[in-house]
Amino acid sequence: VLKLKEERPNITFTIIEGTNDKLMPALRTGDIDLVVGRLPEYREREGISQDIIYHEPIVLVARKNHPLAAKPKLSFSTLKEYDWILPPPATSLRRQIESEFRNAGLEPPRQSIESISILTNFKLLCETDMIAAMPLHIVENNNDLTILPMTFEAATSAVGVSYRSDLALSKAANHFIETLKIVAREISGP
Repeated sequence: VLKLKEERPNITFTIIEGTNDKLMPALRTGDIDLVVGRLPEYREREGISQDIIYHEPIVLVARKNHPLAAKPKLSFSTLKEYDWILPPPATSLRRQIESEFRNAGLEPPRQSIESISILTNFKLLCETDMIAAMPLHIVENNNDLTILPMTFEAATSAVGVSYRSDLALSKAANHFIETLKIVAREISGP
């Protein structure tokens, strides 16, 4: 957004946070032009084109001095003992988390708070022993959180932009998508 505003200062942005189950219907009706974020795996894709911008690693995080932070290796049964901050059930990440637990022969964590609010999640993580799955870039430079030594099978997900297949994008929208790709390459490398 900042890079595009430097190049084209008269462009106006309205940024709306939400999950795909809320944003994709708004995209279909034309209430919003683009959805940028984790791409839906199966649901919400009819009539939608998607461009992958980059692949984003997902990590498990907890507060800096969490009891699990010093462990060299973790198991799903150990992780299940703690309360979690989970994304809503309709999200791809939530389905991936639940799938990982089921693949390990366990039911997914039930003691949880459902939230997509980064500020709320950071506060909860810093003040409790809760665990959350988050994109690496959100937590890698946060000194209050630690990445737990546990990898999910589906630990990387596609991040991109979604737009209606039946409408031509404006020049500004196309330029924004190209700017997203440039910034993603700068951040994550080739």
